[in-house]
Amino acid sequence: MFNLAHSNSSLTTLTSHSAAERYTLLAWTCVCILISLPGNITVVVAVTVYNAIKLDRVSVILILNLAVWDIIYTTAGILPTIPGLITQRWVFGVGLCSFQYWLIWMALLGDVTLVCSLNVSKLTSLLFPLDARLRARRTGRYIALCLWCVILLLSVPVGMNSIRGEIRMNSGSYRCDYSNSDSASLWWVPVYSILFIILPIILILVTTAWLLWYVNKERGLLRQSIITLIFISGVFVFSYTPVAIMLICYIFIDPGDPDNAPFYDHFFKISMFINYLNYTANPVVYYRSISSFNRFVRTQIFRVSKQVAPQESSISNTIKLGRGSVKVNRSQVVMPVFSRNVT
Repeated sequence: MFNLAHSNSSLTTLTSHSAAERYTLLAWTCVCILISLPGNITVVVAVTVYNAIKLDRVSVILILNLAVWDIIYTTAGILPTIPGLITQRWVFGVGLCSFQYWLIWMALLGDVTLVCSLNVSKLTSLLFPLDARLRARRTGRYIALCLWCVILLLSVPVGMNSIRGEIRMNSGSYRCDYSNSDSASLWWVPVYSILFIILPIILILVTTAWLLWYVNKERGLLRQSIITLIFISGVFVFSYTPVAIMLICYIFIDPGDPDNAPFYDHFFKISMFINYLNYTANPVVYYRSISSFNRFVRTQIFRVSKQVAPQESSISNTIKLGRGSVKVNRSQVVMPVFSRNVT
């Protein structure tokens, strides 16, 4: 993605790394997967089946699509790194290597555009409350549909590079990455980096600062939605800032210089694995900040635990008599009927 792969390495073999480093990253990757996939799937089910996220209609639709892109990124970008961390090899073949790279870029574009859209949508609804009340659920669907079309269109250059076979396994991120050092074919990397990472971070910082001004003024569901977006934006900025710093360094410092290679290799690795947090934390944010989603999760967990836990025995009960206990069948217990003779 950022031309930091070793162009002289083969597709399947990675540079050897220490076991401590690999297993530390493996533990972090597994934690992210175990939180991201169940959490985002729960968000999708809560919105589509149970209507359990009670916010404004546009925000709910955008949150649903954000969860879908987080699932795609976790499946395509995070999950396949586990075999690489264990074996230090790419085991899925050339075709899946190129396909993974294309999906990662699409998920990145989807996540960035949806977080920006959430912030802008909420801010405009606060600035123009009368217009916001007229927004229907189909407005959110139209916005999401337009974003999907834009994402597919913008991913065309990435797909073309994947088709040309310019994707190789990256020893820093343990996943597939761009390997061609030809500057003519890399025109889109700095352009996309500025448009979809650096500028969105600036936009999200500005809109988040604006939303903070409304937190103490609003109450109820509107306050919950503002707090939710502030936390989502904070996680996004925290997880993407190392990537943005690396991209700025990449623009001004030649990564092909052997003296700069160790710096780029380590910084790229750190930034990529910190970036996993962005696709993991959102369900936790919803659970903590949206009361309806919190109740839904607790209700479902209670229901599942009640079904899994041993049922109260309908066949036999234990009746404690003095120091001992006797098991009797409930159907065999005959309750005495007391009557009073009236003379």
